[in-house]
Order: sequence, then structure tokens, then C-alpha cells
Amino acid sequence: MPKNRKQIKPKDKPSFSDVTRNDELIRKYLQFTLLGFIFLIGIAIAKYLYMHQDLYGIWSFRSNDPPWMPPGVVASPILGEHFFGDFQLPYGLAKTEHAYGNSYNPTLPLGFLFFEVLAIFPLRISFTLFLCLSLFSLGVTTRKISVGQSEISKLVSLVLVLTSLPIFIAIDRGALILLTLNLFVVSWLNLQKYEYETQKQKYWLNVILLSIVLSWKPYLLLLVILNLKNLKIRTIYNILGATFTLNLISLLVFFQPISDSIHGIFNSYRLQLGSQGLEWLYGGVSINKMILAGHYYLNGRVPDTHFLNTMSKLSLLVGTLYIFVVVFLNRFVFSQKSTRFALSLSICSFVVPVSMAYTLVWTFLAILVLINGLINEGELISSCEKNSTLILLIGTSLLTLPWPTEYYLTIIPGLWIFCLIFILIFNAYKYLEIRTLRRK
Repeated sequence: MPKNRKQIKPKDKPSFSDVTRNDELIRKYLQFTLLGFIFLIGIAIAKYLYMHQDLYGIWSFRSNDPPWMPPGVVASPILGEHFFGDFQLPYGLAKTEHAYGNSYNPTLPLGFLFFEVLAIFPLRISFTLFLCLSLFSLGVTTRKISVGQSEISKLVSLVLVLTSLPIFIAIDRGALILLTLNLFVVSWLNLQKYEYETQKQKYWLNVILLSIVLSWKPYLLLLVILNLKNLKIRTIYNILGATFTLNLISLLVFFQPISDSIHGIFNSYRLQLGSQGLEWLYGGVSINKMILAGHYYLNGRVPDTHFLNTMSKLSLLVGTLYIFVVVFLNRFVFSQKSTRFALSLSICSFVVPVSMAYTLVWTFLAILVLINGLINEGELISSCEKNSTLILLIGTSLLTLPWPTEYYLTIIPGLWIFCLIFILIFNAYKYLEIRTLRRK
């Protein structure tokens, strides 16, 4: 179990060789990531040259990717034959008379106003604005986390940008998650710094920003709950109050009739849980997807309807079990605040049953936060926590590397779960070993 570690006074501009003794751990992570990147790029090139596979298809979906659209709305290609489908669905819904009608729309009213504004512009201009905003938020977040750090931290940031497959898939799909998570991390860090009494304007700006983010992806409320200690109780109340109030006002003013909108939102979340349209349980990276993939490989056939229905009903239970594991590791294994926050980010992918590959964008942010903690929060004295942190870093790195997509969706998320189980067993063994030695 982690012990108290001595605090190292931070320097203004630490050098590559003067970070802390944690720099050896960081170097091991960098070596693993770079070797993995070179190896997987080699596999992709070999597939392209000798198996004549499309490079685009190896790392993402396909170049010609027309999305499902609501009745009466036709999708149009944006770049060549590429549609950036996940952007076109909310954009198309914003063009309809009733955005929460008989369509899939899990975005809460406050968050959906963002797409109502974008729908004012032509499709290509609208997507360009959306993409620029997403990439700008990525740069702001990276700078926010890495400011004042050493060369090794900046090198990590560069490596992550070059190797992060989830970022590529998120951009390729036109997914909102890249912008969402970046704004979440920035506003979360700001709210730990700004005081309600002395910096009211900046404070409330970030509260409202976080309310918009929670309206885009409500499951991020779990992140707020798992990291309650990082914010004052008044700030938590303000975030929840602002989110509820602003969404209620948006619903009353812009999305009439109210009953139809509420019914549409409810049905969308039933789909998110796999309660309707069991095919939604496929194609994702959640724990439910791993169980379905395991069933397929063991039995050599697609699971029957009874098994799919059972998995649908167990979705909440499986997600709750994963949250319990995260809470346990944060409480008893990891002592650094940044490590706990980074591990909590993983719920973005593994809890919601229909999480797709682009939800793994959190891995980029998690590694930046982990490196930040290893550099600025002092040396890890406990060898047990050092090894656990290294396993966590490598497990997260596995999710960022450019694996061929078919493996990325079925095997790699399972390796992440294996890493967490290994950390649990490793720490339990060390704990029992220490107790045995003390008795002797």
C-alpha cells in the first residue's frame, strides 16, 4: 500500500535530468510507447503493401461513411466522399422542426443549443468551425496541463499527439467527445484554482462551461462524483444547480412541446443502455462489448437473443462493478491526486454499454495528467505504488497506440481490464506479504 512520500519543492524550469526519481518510470513509459508505435506502423504498412488493405480502413471505419440520419434529412459528404458522420447526426437534427422527435438524440437541451447555432451555417463551414474548436481545445488542454514542466513532459505530449489513435478516430468520425473532454478537464482544473469570493466572473464562467459539458455527455457527472474531494462543496452544488436550471430554461424556451422532448431524451438513454435495438451493444469498447466479443470467440457464433437481453439488463450492474473497482484502487492503491483523476477518466469508455472507440480520447488526457503528477507531486516512495503506476501508464498507452481497428475494438480494451485486475492482485499479494513479515 502507498506510504507517505517526501515533498520535493518544485523548480521554475526543471531540466530533463532533474525531474525527480520518477523520471525513470516516465522514460520506461516513453520507450514502450515509441517501440509500440514503430511496430504497429510496420504492421499497417505490411497490410497495405502485401494484403492490399486500405490504410484508412485499418485505422478507422472507411472513407465513404454515410451515417444514419433522421427521416427527411439527407447527409452530404464534407471532404471528398467522407461524411464525418457523428457530426452530421446532431447537425441534421438541429435542422428538423423537433430535435427530440422520433430520433436518437442523447444531448440535453443546453448542450444541443450548440448545434442549433452551428446549424445556422452551411454544413462545410459548420464542420470547419467545429473541428477548429475541437483542435483548439486540445491545444489549450495540453498547454494547461504541461505549463511550466520539464522537457520530458513536453516530449510526452508530442509522443501522445503522434501516436494517439483515439484522437484520429474522434476527428475522423466528427465526434463531440474530443471537445467535451478537453473542456471538462480545463474547467475542472480552473475551478480548483478560482475562488468564489474573489474571482466570481472566472468562477461562474467555468461553472457554466462545465454545465454545458455535462449537457453534452451527462455520464461525466460520474467523474464529478468520483472526484468530489478536489472541489469545495459549494462548487459542486453550483455545478449541479446551474446544469439543472440552464437545461430546464433551454427546454422550456427552445424545445416545445416539453413532453415530447422529455420522452425523446428518455428513449435515447434507453438506447445508450442497450434496452432497445440490441445491435447497439456491438461495435463499442465498453465492458459489455468485451463480454459479447468473448462469447463470440468462445462459441464461434453471434450470441442469441436471450444472451443479448441478459447483457442489456446487466448493463448497469456491470458498469457499477467497474466504478467500484476504480473507487477501490483510488482509495487503497494510488495516493497521488492526479493518478486518481486519470483513472477516473476511464469511466468515459467502459461504463456506458454503447461506448465507441473514439470515447478512448480520455487516454491522451489521462497520460498527460499522470505525467504531470509524477513530475510535480513528488517522488513515489513505495515501490508497490511505483509498479502499479507504471502498469497503469502502460495499460493506458496500449489504448492510445495505432492498433489495426479490428484488434483495437475487441482485444485491446480487454488488456486494460487485465491491467486493473493485475494491479488489484499485485497489491493484495504485497499487502499479505507485508502482514506476514510483521507477524514474524
